[in-house]
Amino acid sequence: MRNQYAKAKDHLINEWVELRQRITKLQTSEIQVQQVGEEIKKLDGNMERLINLIGQFETSDKELENGTTEQAKEEEALRTSLAEYDAIIEAFDGSIYICSNDYKVEFMNERFIQRTGYNPIGQECYKALHNLDLICPWCVNEKVFQGETVRREVLSPKDNRWYYTVNTPIRHPDGRISKMAMIQDITERKKIEEALRESEKRYHTLFEESRDAIYITTREGRFVDLNQAGLTLFGFTKQEIIGMNIREIYVHASDQQNLCALSYKDFDLMSSLGLPH
Repeated sequence: MRNQYAKAKDHLINEWVELRQRITKLQTSEIQVQQVGEEIKKLDGNMERLINLIGQFETSDKELENGTTEQAKEEEALRTSLAEYDAIIEAFDGSIYICSNDYKVEFMNERFIQRTGYNPIGQECYKALHNLDLICPWCVNEKVFQGETVRREVLSPKDNRWYYTVNTPIRHPDGRISKMAMIQDITERKKIEEALRESEKRYHTLFEESRDAIYITTREGRFVDLNQAGLTLFGFTKQEIIGMNIREIYVHASDQQNLCALSYKDFDLMSSLGLPH
């Protein structure tokens, strides 16, 4: 009986070792990532699911290690969790990495490996991600390892591109804490924002420096903005005229009616063209 028990125990341990090796291989292998156009707002949901799944992996490992009689059930649950984890990794249109509290890379998905050009597991994250020799000046690890989830935008000195990152702590059953970061490239969005700022700056310069009087009103005729030439023409300060109705500027009723008719015509034309007003 004792020999049978020993054989069964050895068999159980061997199966657990094989299962753990499969999990380790999965976690350290290069997983093919597909582009599916995920929006940045989906990062948080994916992050929470990934953290829960990682917790399930390690909890299942502990139960198998303790020789639970529910081994088959736990293996099936673990396989299901692994399949879901794999699907999330493949579907995420961005980069993912996990690091320890001493900045060592513990996992990196295929998309991130392609960016770095090699698999940097065991290397310092600041070196692998940004080719820096010292900890990143914007590093959020201290906050993350205190339990916070930190979101921020980062300009990487490695490729001069902008990235949106969601950094979340992962709590292991043995008490260790790792950091998981899900990252998306937002360089094109930042370029659009910069182009809009430049356009607004050019418009403001044209508006303010024009020698012609330029003003903006609501449909009802109340002043919203006025350039310096307009202020000089009407003889008001900007604080005085903003909110005033343009009809108050004109003395004769016929001039007021003509102005209102012209204003409504302009607004109708802008609406037909789909222009903001």
